Amino acid sequence: MKHLKRRLSALLTLMLALALPTALLSPPSAFGQLAGTGNIQGTVSDSSGAVIPSAQVTLTNQATGVKHQTLSSGGGVFSFPNLTVGTYNLSATAPGFKTYTRTGIVLEVGSNIGINLNLAVGSTSQEVVVQANGISLQTEDTSF
Repeated sequence: MKHLKRRLSALLTLMLALALPTALLSPPSAFGQLAGTGNIQGTVSDSSGAVIPSAQVTLTNQATGVKHQTLSSGGGVFSFPNLTVGTYNLSATAPGFKTYTRTGIVLEVGSNIGINLNLAVGSTSQEVVVQANGISLQTEDTSF
């Protein structure tokens, strides 16, 4: 029995000795990310640098057409984690601003791409349409 315990202990020591250097030499980006993926994040702001909260940010994979959408946070931050590698188009819209578009963003395995979006002030147009059917009044006769 003592012989078996010594062998198990030696085997465990050998396994730890082989596994520890591998874990220590792994790049930090390998942790917390799925294999074969990358991340795109950034901040949405205006031309003065003021952040734009609740901007609609859309990321589209050019090859597949798959769209990912999010709203920028109160600090103007947006994030698309664990994306499939490929080439993407990015757009952002917010009321009172022109649409921002960027194409050809190449995402590789393990990439962590930061993109700051500066939205230009746009013209806002508002149209109010009121449509009602007029009530016809009979003014000649008092009978119903």
